Amino acid sequence: MSTYIRPECEKQVKGVIGAKFKKFPTLPEAEEFVKNGPKVYTKPPPRTSAASTSASKSTNITTTTTTTTSASSSSAALSILGAKSSFTRINGITVPSGSDTLVIYTDGSARGNGKLGSQAGLGVFFGVNDPRNLSERLQGEQTNQRAEIMAVYRALQVCGSDTIPVEIRSDSQYTINIVTQWGQNWMKNGWKRSDGGAVLHRDIIEPLLLMIQNRPGPIKWTHVRAHIGTFGNEMADKLANAGAILPLPEVPKQQ
Repeated sequence: MSTYIRPECEKQVKGVIGAKFKKFPTLPEAEEFVKNGPKVYTKPPPRTSAASTSASKSTNITTTTTTTTSASSSSAALSILGAKSSFTRINGITVPSGSDTLVIYTDGSARGNGKLGSQAGLGVFFGVNDPRNLSERLQGEQTNQRAEIMAVYRALQVCGSDTIPVEIRSDSQYTINIVTQWGQNWMKNGWKRSDGGAVLHRDIIEPLLLMIQNRPGPIKWTHVRAHIGTFGNEMADKLANAGAILPLPEVPKQQ
């Protein structure tokens, strides 16, 4: 049986504020904690119209609102996730053992949101030291809402497989509402809101909806509360904030 001592665990959480350690008598008990975590309480998803429900089914989308593991318990689990025996490969993607779903945290940030000279960035967090993690400056209009939307788009773009089940965890209820409720109606109504006004951010929402429609693998959408210590959300937030101070990317010139 493998043993992971505290110095090895400390390397895994170096730089993580508020990291705590949890001792387990056996490796199976540790892996069970990593897989399921402490008890969480899940609220049922809000009722939606028949049209929204139909749209969700057609795009392989499910939605839920969940209270997730806090940073302290996630940090303890993180030290164990560094062990090779806690990972498995599915369709070329690394996921926690006992799970066939790839969990991705996304976030957007805008310094001086809504003001002249604002700077926006996006963050995508797959896991500690995962090469797919993203910290990028937002192109175009620099707003928080656009950064949140683009973070989801980029997450699906780089996740590495179109067939593996994916769970997107975002603290943006606006973004989740777009992909689960509003988006399909906007497309059917010629990109007009219910009040007749034009839909904002169509230039990035439409490509996201088309990507979701064309993706064969299922997507689960989970809303997480921001700034309550949820480890994955905090990491995505840091990546987004770091992206916001990067230089603006060059826009490719049209031929």
